[in-house]
Amino acid sequence: MSISHSRFAACLLLVSVYACSPRQTVERGAPELKPASAEIPATAPIPSQIVWAKDWTSAKAQAAASKKPIMLDFYTSWCGWCKVLDQKTFPDARVVRTAQQVIAVKINGETPEGAALVKTYGIRGFPAIIFTDPAGGAIGVLSGYYPPEEFAPQMQQIIDQHKNSKG
Repeated sequence: MSISHSRFAACLLLVSVYACSPRQTVERGAPELKPASAEIPATAPIPSQIVWAKDWTSAKAQAAASKKPIMLDFYTSWCGWCKVLDQKTFPDARVVRTAQQVIAVKINGETPEGAALVKTYGIRGFPAIIFTDPAGGAIGVLSGYYPPEEFAPQMQQIIDQHKNSKG
């Protein structure tokens, strides 16, 4: 192989590697995410998914024992945006890390227990995420779908406001 062919092959290889490598992009106007609360060290292992309580009763018991707020995810079987939350937002590492500060529970708004909670918290559409203190008093609401880059900081803000109101 001649020197010019070797140079051409090397250049082709570099172009191929560059073209196939992932790139980081910065979007104009994208919100800057604040780091998670100091309660969760950056070196703490991040679970691969949110740990969901079995039901509302067990979520309240866990919250009372841990003194953590509760995050209720109200959904229905026919809610398309609820499915997108489950597929895109809840598995995101930023959301999973932030969710370590709450007791998370999914509430099907079509079950008897869910319908009663929908009425209690005045839910008018799905998805709806209600944050409560350990006793069940509402402390924050996120209505509708949020992508992970918006959901995590909104969630953190509600958690921080709750912590600050107690102190």
